[in-house]
Amino acid sequence: MVTPSDGATLSGGQVLDASGDPTTTAKVDFTLSGGPDKHTVISGSTLTYYGWIGAWDTATVPNGLYTLRSIAHETNGGTGQSTPITVTVVNRQLATSVLVPSTGATLHAGSVLDAGATGTPPATGVTFELSGGALTGTVVGTATLTIYGWVADMDTTGVPAGTYSLQSVATDAMGSATSPAITVTVAGAAALAP
Repeated sequence: MVTPSDGATLSGGQVLDASGDPTTTAKVDFTLSGGPDKHTVISGSTLTYYGWIGAWDTATVPNGLYTLRSIAHETNGGTGQSTPITVTVVNRQLATSVLVPSTGATLHAGSVLDAGATGTPPATGVTFELSGGALTGTVVGTATLTIYGWVADMDTTGVPAGTYSLQSVATDAMGSATSPAITVTVAGAAALAP
């Protein structure tokens, strides 16, 4: 094995590289062991100037610790294998959803917003965004993690009365994820007057 290195943390699509004598090697496969996999072939390869190159989508396996090795198939029918290396697969699995309010709700300044966020690695923050009319992704709340989820008070500054799409946006060390939109109505100041 040339790439990845032993102990690497991998996510997404990965290039795999192994060395092998092109005069005696017919092909090279890459195998994975760990979890439900036992020497499962995850990629073939093509001989290039840089060695036997393969590709692997790490999202095809659960996050976790695995053993990766290359298997050289010789032209005489024999096989040889590399020293196994250990890799850790960590694919982003971030997801979020708006818990409060429910779709169709009428909101005003100070309305409580609540979202759930799950993932590996865990969410580090959640915001709430409104879209509709002249607004696109306008942040109306920055949440704090509580025992009830990610909670914020709605800030309607600069938001005209009307119907909007509300979404939660969760972030982690690898990026962000956006919830499905729900439809809400933002009440104008007149609607809140006694």
